[in-house]
Amino acid sequence: MAIQFKEVSFEYSPNSPFSFQALKNINLEIEEGKITAIVGATGSGKSTLVQHLNALLIPSSGQVIVQDKVIVANKKNTGLKALRENVGLVFQFPEAQLFEETILKDVMFGPLNFKKTHDEAKAAAIASLQLVGIEPELFNQSPLELSGGQKRRVAIAGILSMNPDILVCDEPTAGLDPQGSKQIMKVFSDYNQKLNKTVILVTHDLQHVLDYADNVVVMDKGEVLYSDTKINFFTQEQMMDELEFVLPKVILTRNSLIKKGFKLDSSIITMDKLIEGILKEVKA
Repeated sequence: MAIQFKEVSFEYSPNSPFSFQALKNINLEIEEGKITAIVGATGSGKSTLVQHLNALLIPSSGQVIVQDKVIVANKKNTGLKALRENVGLVFQFPEAQLFEETILKDVMFGPLNFKKTHDEAKAAAIASLQLVGIEPELFNQSPLELSGGQKRRVAIAGILSMNPDILVCDEPTAGLDPQGSKQIMKVFSDYNQKLNKTVILVTHDLQHVLDYADNVVVMDKGEVLYSDTKINFFTQEQMMDELEFVLPKVILTRNSLIKKGFKLDSSIITMDKLIEGILKEVKA
C-alpha cells in the first residue's frame, strides 16, 4: 500500500476556545497506482486528511505512512523535503500556490527547488503547461492576471512539473467549464494509467468519481464512513440518500428502474451496460 493512516486524529487550535476535532481515529489504506476519490460534505475532513500526506499537517495522534516515510504525532519528523518531492498537492484555491512574476517562473519553481538544472526545470515547466492547455504566449504573463480557470491550470502544471509519485488534487476542476474540466481530468487519468502514478482526488462531483476513480473513500464528520471500490460504492443507495449525494444520471436511472421492478445488476455503472440490461429485460 502506498499510503496508510493508523489511528490518526487531528485537532485544530488545541487547548484553546477555538479547538476543533477535524479528524477522528482514521484507519485507512490508499492503494498504490490507483485513482482514489475522497468524497463527503463540506467540513467532513477531506482537505484536512490529504494535507497529512505531505506533512503540511502533522497528526495530533496516530501515524501516517507514505511509501517508506512514517509521520508520527508529537515527534520531530525529518526528511520532509524528500516526501514533498514525492507527494504533489494541488490546493483547493490556486491563488495559494501562485506567487512568481511570470507563469513560466512559477511552474519552474518546484523543479528548481528540488535541485533540477535551469534547463531541466524549464523543459518540465513548458511540458506541464502545454499538458494543461496553457498557450505559450501566456508564459511570460503574471499568473495573478489570469482567470480563475487559468490559475487552476497553472497551479496543476506547477505540481505536474515535479513528476511526483503521488498526486493529490483538492477540487481540481472547480472554476473550469465542462470542456476544461474534462481536459484536466484526462490529464490526471493519463498520469495514472500511462505512468502508473497514484492519484488522490478530493471532489464533490460524483460524475468524476464514476468516470475516473478506481476506489472511493467517504468522509463524514471527521471519520471514514466508507472505503471500497467504485463499483461497490455506487451500490450504497441508502448511504448516498442520507448524505444527499448528487448521483450521476446513469446511476439515478439504474436505481429508478430497479425500483420499478427491472431485474438489473446493481453493479451496472455505464450507459452501455444499462442499455444492455434493459434490452434483456424487454426481450425476456
